[in-house]
Amino acid sequence: MHALLHILANPPVTPAKQQQSFLPQIIMMVIFAAVYFFFLRPKRQALKKQQALTRTFEVGDEVITIGVLVGTVLIIDDEEGRVLLSSGLGETQTHLMYLKQAIKGKAPVKTPETPAVEQGSDDNAGENEQ
Repeated sequence: MHALLHILANPPVTPAKQQQSFLPQIIMMVIFAAVYFFFLRPKRQALKKQQALTRTFEVGDEVITIGVLVGTVLIIDDEEGRVLLSSGLGETQTHLMYLKQAIKGKAPVKTPETPAVEQGSDDNAGENEQ
C-alpha cells in the first residue's frame, strides 16, 4: 500500500511534460496586443480628444452637439460640467443646457461665398481680339 501511495504522489515524468511549449502563452500575448491596439487604444485616444475639446471652447463660440444642434455658447459652468447654448435666429432663439460631454465639436466656420470667376473659352478669346 505504501508503494502505491508513493507512485500516486510522485507520478513518473514523461518526456512530453519536460518540454513544455510556450506557444499558448505567445498566442495569448498576441491576442491581448491585438485587442489593445484595435479596441482599447482608439477609444482612449477618442476620449482624450473629446476631453481636450471640452477645455477649448469659450463663450461666444459656435458649437455642434451630439444631437446635431448648432448653437452659440452663452455660459460655461465648470463646476457642474454644463454649457448653456443659444440656438435659433432673432426672436425665436432657444436656450438649452447641455453637459460638456454632449458637445461634439466646434461648428464649421461659414465664410461668405464669392462667385467663381469663369475662365473664358477659346471661342470668346478670338472675338475679343478683333
